[in-house]
Amino acid sequence: VIWRTTDGGQSWQQQESGVTCRLHSVSFIDHAHGWAAGGTFEPYTHATRAVLLTTSDGGAIWTQLPQQKLPLVSHVKFFDGKHGMAAGVGSAAEPSGVYATRDGGRSWEPLPADARGVWLAADFLDANTAAFAGPTGQFAALARRRVAHGPNALALTRSYRALQLAPPTGGWLVGDGGLVMTTHDLGHSWQTPPGELPPVAREHFDFHAVSTVDSNVWIAGSPGSRIFHSADNGQTWQLLDTGQPLPIRALHFVDANTGWAAGELGTILATADGGHTWQVQRAGG
Repeated sequence: VIWRTTDGGQSWQQQESGVTCRLHSVSFIDHAHGWAAGGTFEPYTHATRAVLLTTSDGGAIWTQLPQQKLPLVSHVKFFDGKHGMAAGVGSAAEPSGVYATRDGGRSWEPLPADARGVWLAADFLDANTAAFAGPTGQFAALARRRVAHGPNALALTRSYRALQLAPPTGGWLVGDGGLVMTTHDLGHSWQTPPGELPPVAREHFDFHAVSTVDSNVWIAGSPGSRIFHSADNGQTWQLLDTGQPLPIRALHFVDANTGWAAGELGTILATADGGHTWQVQRAGG
């Protein structure tokens, strides 16, 4: 499923992807040229296969790029028409789970790593600056084009689900069971935020989405009835009502006031006041 808006979400049009698998990530370099990525699990095996689509007309036509060896992709980011990076599932032969392309996604080269990675969360600032996180508290960052796993990664039973870096050196990482972490070195190490979230976060929420603009941080997940917001880089937190209970899977703010949330059953919410009030732009499957 791919949806597109040209009026800030007042109306949404579904685009024809041409595939039936899950699509986890989308990246556009301008109004016309973009990529969407996801993948499939091969039956009766643990193998995965990436699916990568590209468009040059804003999504009116999506074309599937042939992928012979690339495993499932959870995040894709292009920096121009040729150079991009992807993160997802590592394999025995290509353990890092991070890949780079120089030809618009037609071929991919695995980056070296010191251990196998399965990445559920990733963010790329450029071809040399990225961070990754995934199951059981594992995280890593790019160091000289090599995927370096964090030396103090926590052995958790919970998983990290979403990550956003915040230049020049910051970032936020969230996950199951109210997990919230922050970084001061672009993901090479992570710490708990300075201000403790309300107890309800750990007891009742699994976080799947995070967005940050300047000193503002928004976090959401399951249930989607509340969004946690800090206006001071995690010193203090407040709970904001969304008016609906369905889980939220993604957040994106373009400034301190204007943002969107997307989640289960095709739900898309929008805010114009920093998340204090939300309006449903579409819902219902």
